Amino acid sequence: MKQRAKKPDAIPYRDPYQDEAIVGALRPFWRAEDKASQRWGGIVRLQSLVSPELSARYGSAYAKLQAAIKSFDSQETARLAGVCIRGLDALDKSATESHESFEPRAVYLSHHGLSYIVAIDRLDVAAIKAPEGVPVLSIQELLECRQIVLDGQSKALDAIQTAFPGSQVSFLPHGDELPF
Repeated sequence: MKQRAKKPDAIPYRDPYQDEAIVGALRPFWRAEDKASQRWGGIVRLQSLVSPELSARYGSAYAKLQAAIKSFDSQETARLAGVCIRGLDALDKSATESHESFEPRAVYLSHHGLSYIVAIDRLDVAAIKAPEGVPVLSIQELLECRQIVLDGQSKALDAIQTAFPGSQVSFLPHGDELPF
């Protein structure tokens, strides 16, 4: 009986970021990306400030760059890194020309002696320069936290009533002492 060749259990994983040709091709792109991120508070925020068509063109080029990296094609990675660098320049130019002010919109709050900065848009969070120790949140994050707390309260109440059938849960106004 003829034995079949044994197949390997798994294909060994190769990390494209360990390939010096790919990393070398990406370094100028990373520098351009960092520069744009610092200026605009992130690439996603920058894309939100330009036309949908320009944002989509950059997104397409970036997706192609990621595919080239994953396929270990250093020449295509280098070519597409250059395309993405030019794309970042186009995004920057368009955002600069189309916006009289690109300062992030935020509200500064103080509650119980603590200061907060609340960004109107989640994409603005990274662009806000806050003093050390002052958290920056977005309205969307606050609403998500509120929902988590409400969902947790509901689950906690259900668990209490399941553990103690016939029990009633009543809430005390803030600051009142417990009656026991």
